[in-house]
Amino acid sequence: HISAVCHSFLEMFHNNLLDIGLDPYPYGTHSFCCSGCQYFASHHQWSLQCICDWGEWSMEFSSLTIIKYLIDWNDDPTELWENFLNLNQKITEKCLACGRACACG
Repeated sequence: HISAVCHSFLEMFHNNLLDIGLDPYPYGTHSFCCSGCQYFASHHQWSLQCICDWGEWSMEFSSLTIIKYLIDWNDDPTELWENFLNLNQKITEKCLACGRACACG
């Protein structure tokens, strides 16, 4: 069941994709749920419960479906693996412009 607002948005979005020469078939409202889930987790540090409330998803974590939304095969890690347990590493602040510790923000 898709609401009239979602249906209208999806139709306009598909038309925009066609305008720029992209096949709209692979893109649906699900793409926005996944992206929104990652955005709220990484940029706003929302808890799993908040994300599930926002997406109207179950809090039943036995299947860990929510993890599939949060972690994607093409994610760009914000920290080097070697630094996770490096106690001598300088504590950094995440840049609001690019999401990394940098001088651009």
